[in-house]
Amino acid sequence: LLSCRNNEWSTFMNNVKNQAASANIENKIIFSAIRIFLTGSAKGMQLQDLFTDLGYQEFFERIENVQ
Repeated sequence: LLSCRNNEWSTFMNNVKNQAASANIENKIIFSAIRIFLTGSAKGMQLQDLFTDLGYQEFFERIENVQ
């Protein structure tokens, strides 16, 4: 995911979708995983809203700091 780091939402999302397709991972699975990384919950705000509300730097810092 971090290799897709970009401050443009559409570029980030296209990269994520392409990587998920290459790995045969369904979009809904990868999107839920990203949401868990960001919020601790599989359900909640849309990822684009989180990207906008958190700002791209915080968005990626939260993913980077998942333990």
